[in-house]
Amino acid sequence: MREDFLHFVWQYQQFNTHSLTTTQGHPLTILRVGKLNSHAGPDFYEAHLILDDVRWIGQVEIHLTTSDWLKHGHAGNLHYNNVILHVVYEETIKIYRTDGSEIPCLVLKDRIFPNLSLLFNQLITHKDKLPCSFHWPHVSPLVKRKWLETLSVERIESKTAILKEHYTLLNGDWEQLAFQRLAYNMGLIINTEPFLQVARSIDIKKLQRLQNLFQIEAILFGQANLLGEEEEVLSDEYQIKLKNEYLFQKQKYDLTPIPQGQWRYMRMRPSGFPEKRMAALAGFIFQTEHIKSKIIQLRSKAELYAFFDIRTSLYWKNHFRFGKMSTQTSTAAGQDLIQRIAINFVIPFQFLFSEIYELPNVKEHAIDLLNDLEAEDNLLIRDWKKMGIIPISAAESQSLIHLKNEYCDKRRCLSCSIGHSILRGNT
Repeated sequence: MREDFLHFVWQYQQFNTHSLTTTQGHPLTILRVGKLNSHAGPDFYEAHLILDDVRWIGQVEIHLTTSDWLKHGHAGNLHYNNVILHVVYEETIKIYRTDGSEIPCLVLKDRIFPNLSLLFNQLITHKDKLPCSFHWPHVSPLVKRKWLETLSVERIESKTAILKEHYTLLNGDWEQLAFQRLAYNMGLIINTEPFLQVARSIDIKKLQRLQNLFQIEAILFGQANLLGEEEEVLSDEYQIKLKNEYLFQKQKYDLTPIPQGQWRYMRMRPSGFPEKRMAALAGFIFQTEHIKSKIIQLRSKAELYAFFDIRTSLYWKNHFRFGKMSTQTSTAAGQDLIQRIAINFVIPFQFLFSEIYELPNVKEHAIDLLNDLEAEDNLLIRDWKKMGIIPISAAESQSLIHLKNEYCDKRRCLSCSIGHSILRGNT
């Protein structure tokens, strides 16, 4: 038995309410269960009850046993003096207010609908990746659609919260924030941290003041420690030129590169190698002024792809590492990378801007942009597809990822609208 299950049982009256009596023997009628409290204090407030023919309005506290009242430190806490009913699975001791009066207690142990308890236990102990896979097809399409819409926003907000922490650390420097988070996402999961280290090692404004792409490349590659040791003899002419330029800029700006050995190449296509991605980052900085303003203005997939149509130096058209020729040319930022950047950086960035400056229309545009993007294709989404659940947009694929990671894996069925629908029999 779980306490959050008792919350659900009380909130939706999923128990036999006929001839209710408290453990003191007083008749009880529930007029309103109250509103769920998401803050500190008793679990429900503004509950309306009739106890022994007297109408009461107040708070309801829920525990597995009455002893939990003491374990949770409620005894002597004045915030719990307005509790008019203590709802428990079983009574172990009597509980009293600070004035010495006994708090009425309702025991649910023999009143919860047996089928409900059985179904709940099946859900939380199910071994499938989706615990409710058997019931999913029978849940109302409207319930599923509304819940997935909620989850897509919830997932953006979770990313926005992380972005806000960085915004605070940077004292509200939007350009530096954009630079760091864009660099982070250029890392393609495996190299996110060293990319972030590089972006943290230099002020974006210094790069934006440079007049040519070559200088920007030199600083970024040098700070990334991708130009070889200072005394190392190099054979690639372009790498040599970049290194010489970097040594000049390093002294000018008193730069310190990130430590050696940070970069990873295993199980990676050449188009995703750090050098290719760093060249793309340099190209983006060179061709883009006022990054914040332009990101906020992005409204559609077409605008997004045009914005990230990055032009790199000619060297990277046919190289994937220094001295390593490529037989095939590739774009600096392909569709998959741009989509990743949009989902993990652009859209949360717009959400944060909307929050800071109280511009709800920016948030609405961000949601529209997410809906305009194609659904992702990864291992998790393929698992959903095997169950016949096929997302048609990035908003839907993001919501399914969030549902799996934050609800299904954690068996938070009681916090899920689909779980609620199944448990309440509204399928």
